[in-house]
Amino acid sequence: QALALAGRLPEARARYAAVARLGAADARLAWAAAAAARQAGDAAGAVRALDRALALEPDFPELHHERGLALKAAGDARGAEAAYRRAAALNPGFADAWNNLGNILGASGRLAGAEAAQRRALRLAPGSAAARQNLALTLVRLKRAAEARRIMEGGAP
Repeated sequence: QALALAGRLPEARARYAAVARLGAADARLAWAAAAAARQAGDAAGAVRALDRALALEPDFPELHHERGLALKAAGDARGAEAAYRRAAALNPGFADAWNNLGNILGASGRLAGAEAAQRRALRLAPGSAAARQNLALTLVRLKRAAEARRIMEGGAP
């Protein structure tokens, strides 16, 4: 992942392939490989790796969440939504799953659902700047600017 973040994408992809081979029977290694692939720009490869990992551990919420990120990067919003929903169902305390679910819902214009998911994310992780900002942006889209301002100033969700 560090290679991808440093912009060294060819090296990141090569390392991803090596990790994927090593992690063929280990869901956690496959998860790491998938995250590296997604960050290196190989969303389809990440989805494939995550599908293999989920075959090993179908009730692993972080795998579903990572699959949502990869599907979103691949342009499959509907699939990403389903993956985030599954991650949140498996672990109702998974703030990032709720936050990303809210983002997907908001992007498709389902603002009431976005608000509910983002409020839940912020209640679960009150220190999350991303959850706070995403909820505020949704509130602005709902024409509730004063409430959005209160949220950005640290108000309770």
